Order: sequence, then structure tokens, then C-alpha cells
Amino acid sequence: MKAQRRKWLLAVCLLAAAGIGGTCLYLKETKVPMSSLEELNAPVNSIYYTSPEEEHVAVDDAAGVEYIDNELLVISSRTEEELNEKLEALDGKVVGYVEDISLYQIKFEESRTRGELDQLGKHLVDTGLVETFMENLLCRLTGDFIPSDERWKGQWNSDSLTDTWPLETIHMEEAWDCMDRMNNPISIGLFDTGFFDTHEDLFFAAPPLANQLEDPEGNPDPHGTAVAGIIGAGLDNETGISGMVPESVCELYGVSAWGMSVTENKIDLMAVQTGLAYLISVRQCRVVNVSLSFFDQEGFSSAEDSDLFREYTDALEYLFSGLLNAGNDFLICKSAGNRPDQDAAADPVSAIDQENVRERILVVEAVAPGDDGSVSLASYSSRGSRADLSAPGGDGQTGICTTWVEKDTLGISTSQYQYTEGTSLASAYAAGTAALVYSINPYLTGAEVCDILRETAASVPAGADAPLLNAAAAVERAAAGRSSQEPATVWPSQWTEES
Repeated sequence: MKAQRRKWLLAVCLLAAAGIGGTCLYLKETKVPMSSLEELNAPVNSIYYTSPEEEHVAVDDAAGVEYIDNELLVISSRTEEELNEKLEALDGKVVGYVEDISLYQIKFEESRTRGELDQLGKHLVDTGLVETFMENLLCRLTGDFIPSDERWKGQWNSDSLTDTWPLETIHMEEAWDCMDRMNNPISIGLFDTGFFDTHEDLFFAAPPLANQLEDPEGNPDPHGTAVAGIIGAGLDNETGISGMVPESVCELYGVSAWGMSVTENKIDLMAVQTGLAYLISVRQCRVVNVSLSFFDQEGFSSAEDSDLFREYTDALEYLFSGLLNAGNDFLICKSAGNRPDQDAAADPVSAIDQENVRERILVVEAVAPGDDGSVSLASYSSRGSRADLSAPGGDGQTGICTTWVEKDTLGISTSQYQYTEGTSLASAYAAGTAALVYSINPYLTGAEVCDILRETAASVPAGADAPLLNAAAAVERAAAGRSSQEPATVWPSQWTEES
């Protein structure tokens, strides 16, 4: 990261790519539980965050950039007390912190233009107070997984397929033959829109962070709930559908992008970094599923098209690298995206090229079945050489049944099940398989688990660029390769709550 101001995105977007006053993670003045947008004020040992006020959302019309006009994000080796002492003369103070990467969120009393923020940041660098700085950009969260279709409710339109075709495609029944060896609890993190965490077929280990289920129009957003069901719906519990990971070892944690939004469907960059760090560092999630994309720009198709894309990629690369250097171990499952005209690498997470981070990221294309039982690339799926795996995503009439949420006639959100499709679901199948591998062999590193999934995958489906996920082969490899060494990471939870 350079000392000069980053020229960030024209319009940073969180695409739910089946593809996304002062609310705080740790607000010193107020401490309450943290299960919703208004209840986000519980203390964390190493992370806290303050949501910017809506009145400080500004737009640089010439560049098309939305930013917070009274904040900077800085990297500094100074303590919070040292920073606040120096910042007092500038009417600034620290309002957020991610310890593992020495990232501070600084808020100033007065609004500034981007040029003025740039000069202020350079001043902080010149005085030796910080090493580098960036604007706190706004990211627009847009739902982009394939919408549900009413005609799928209660029926199936292909005589040659059953509702279990996704599990059959990746050989889940054979993988479950090793269930007696799946004895190690595994924390799985979901960075998604929001979650119906009281769904009859789902159980979260803790309330999802900043959880907000409804979209800006007041409708339940089913995306996060649908992704959670693929991985963690109750297995063999005589309710609903079967998820992939046995309840005895499945510890689901979530971060709601809706709940951390500043205004309508917009979330700031500090919130993205805080949410990911919360899952990896605080909750110690070994597997993190990101079925969202962090970049959307008109005419954009590849990383070479935009310097701003590279800058945003650098910010996330720095985050993940810092989390690794701090002793965390993890892997990321990332949806390839639902834009067939866009390369799978056209996302900042997918485009990360630092080796020790890249080797822990699995980019997943979506496939759909044909009448002959074979699978091929789904019509909506992004593809490309960066894709690591392909997995069931459904297409047209061959949707995937998963957990859902809708309002009843009284306007109350209720547990539902629905057929849907998208690369978000494909990514979730990869995340579920990675969790099963860890549950058998917790001695593996994130990079080693990624290697297992890649190396045990089946042949490349027609039209795709990546081999087909094979859960059974991955689980068998994990069981065969178990060692007597200590686990790569065994951490107690750092999360505490005050009553």
C-alpha cells in the first residue's frame, strides 16, 4: 500500500452474485447486544467499527465516487491513545480499529472534499503519524443472484431429475459414508446480505453480526438464508432439506452487509474489512463463503480495464495477508459471478495475486444438469482461467431447493423453501465440502484444503473452465492424509459480551 491517497472505485458494488447516527461494533458510550442494526454495540478484543452518519455521504461527480467526507482509513503502528492525542488538534479521533492489520478508522468533525482529505492524509504521513491512508469509500450492495420463480414451488419440471441432483452431482452420499470420522467442530463464516436466523432448518452458533433481514424496500432478502441452507441446513432432522455439514460439527457465523449499510443499500469499505476480520480473527472461521462481488463498473470486463479495480484489490489483499501474518488460518470460497460476459477474475477477491493469499481462495463457477445426467456450465455463470472449481448452481427449470424466507399474510417472516439458482449456491457447495474436510482432518492449513478440493475434482464440464467438485473424493483424501501433528489453528473465541 502506498503512502499517497488511493484512487479507488468509480462505483464500488457488492453484487449478491449467487454473486449486497453512529452504529458501532464497539461503542464506548453504549453497550448493548449486537443482533440487529440498532444492536451492534458489543465489545471485541481486537476489532471495533463505527458506521458513518448518512449526512456525511458525499459524491465526487467528476469521478463518480461516493465517499465519507469526514473520515480516513489509515495504517499506523501507533497506539489508539497516541493517535488520539495528535488528532485532537485536527478535531479528529479514532472510531474504528482492526488490530491484525493496524487499520484505524478516523473521524473528523468537519466535512471535507476529496482533495482536502488527500491533503490531510498526506499531512498525517509526513508527520510520521501514519504509514498510509485511503478514503472510506461507499460500496453499493445490489442483489444479483437469479430470482426465484413461482412455477418452481411444489413441483419439478424434469422427469429425469430429482430435487437431490446437486448432492448427487458432487457425490455427497458417498462423502457422508465418512460421517463417523467427522468429529471436529468447524466454524464457517458467511459474508452475505442478511439471514433469517430463526428459520426452522437453520442454527447459527451466534446471532449474525449486524443482522438485518429486510432490504431497503422492507422485503425479506432471502439470499443469505439460501446460501446458509446449502451448507448448514439440518441434516437428517426430518425437517426441510439436507444441508452438507452435520449439525454436530457445523458452527455457522454470519455478517450482514444489509445491517452494516450506511444508507439504503450502501456499505462503507471499513465495514467490509471489519466484517471479514470479525469472521476470520474473532470467530476463527476456517472457511469463509463470500457469495458477493465487490466491483461493478459499466463496461468493465477484466482487471486490466481499470486502475481503480487494482487499488481495491490491493486493499482486500492487504487485509487477508495481514490476517494470515497475525496467525489466523482460513480459506475463502468465492462465487464466480452471474455475468457470462465477464471473466471470473473480474472481482477484487478473485483477482488477488499474492501467493499466500491466492492459494487460499477458491473461485467457483456454476453448472446445471442436462436430461442425460451430464452437467455443463450454467448459462448465467461467469467463467475464466481464474476459476478453481465448478459446482451445482442450477439453471432454468433445474433450480436448487434451499432454505428461504417470505412474509405471510400478516407480514411476519416465516420459514420457507424455494428453488433458485446462481453461482452463490455453487460457492456454498465448495464451502460445505471444505468444512467436511476440516471436520475430518483439522490439522490441514487453508492452502492444503484448497489443494485437496482442486486435486480431487472430476473432469471439466462442457463449457466450463474448472473441474467439477467431488465431495466424496475430497473427504476420502482428508481421511487418508490425516497426520499426528497439531492442528494448524486451534484458537479460543475472542468474542466477549457485556451484560
